Amino acid sequence: MNNYKFNEVTHPLTGDVMWQIDDISLALGGLSSLIEKFISKYRHNDYSLSVYDNRTSKTIEIACDINEMPRIVEYVYDLEKGTPLKFIGLNSLSKSYVIGMSISRGRVKFGNYVAKEGKLIII
Repeated sequence: MNNYKFNEVTHPLTGDVMWQIDDISLALGGLSSLIEKFISKYRHNDYSLSVYDNRTSKTIEIACDINEMPRIVEYVYDLEKGTPLKFIGLNSLSKSYVIGMSISRGRVKFGNYVAKEGKLIII
């Protein structure tokens, strides 16, 4: 059973696809499968990952393999208690997948990272 509902829309400025998420309780599971579902439908092997903080409008930029993205998003979400997850989308201008959540604990600092062997390394 999924712990979310989503509505597919287009971004009003870029026209890129977005899923607006009704985060019922992704903390109980299902986040990786949601990200995998979005990526499989809108696959761009050369895109990076941006985690957007809904509260501050700041981002965490992560250079990683597309196959690592679901696990990395779940890691950040769990570490930051990222509820509510608000959206998943594409940004064709920055060539990135963008995930909107609340960064509430401050354990992952805003900035640029690279993922290596399952770890986030700030650059």
